[in-house]
Amino acid sequence: MNNEQIVTIITSILETGGIVVFVWFLVKGIYAKLNSLEKVVITQKEAINALQARSSDAEKVANLYKDLVSDLPELLKKQKQLTNDIKDDIIHEQEKKLLTKDEAIAKLEKIKSLETTTRNLSDKSKLIMGLDIGSNSIGFALIDKDTNKIVELGTRIFTKKDKKRGK
Repeated sequence: MNNEQIVTIITSILETGGIVVFVWFLVKGIYAKLNSLEKVVITQKEAINALQARSSDAEKVANLYKDLVSDLPELLKKQKQLTNDIKDDIIHEQEKKLLTKDEAIAKLEKIKSLETTTRNLSDKSKLIMGLDIGSNSIGFALIDKDTNKIVELGTRIFTKKDKKRGK
């Protein structure tokens, strides 16, 4: 074997080795690129799953709003009816209180009438009767005209009716 043949063999081996190294780096690069692409695909799948979950949640919220809007007229009607019922109850209670006060005033008028009748019957009466009529009470005092001293006094306080007992 001559020198030229040895150089040719060595050159062939080096060329083949260079190609092998080149192919090895090429395969290694392709493998790295594939791993990178696989990670991108996994990330994209996770993003798609997250978007589907958010879409599902958004759809649920939209359905809730849709139901709320569709039920709103009926709810407003019920609210209006309830408000009217409460208003009617309050008016009824106030009318009852007014009747109770009217009855008390009628009784006081009767007392005043009796007082006037009593005064007219005895001109020699030495007593003065004073009345204090309040919204939920009546007070009275009897004073001797000659001595200006209190002979008798008292009050009557009206409480709310006990609905259970009818008092």
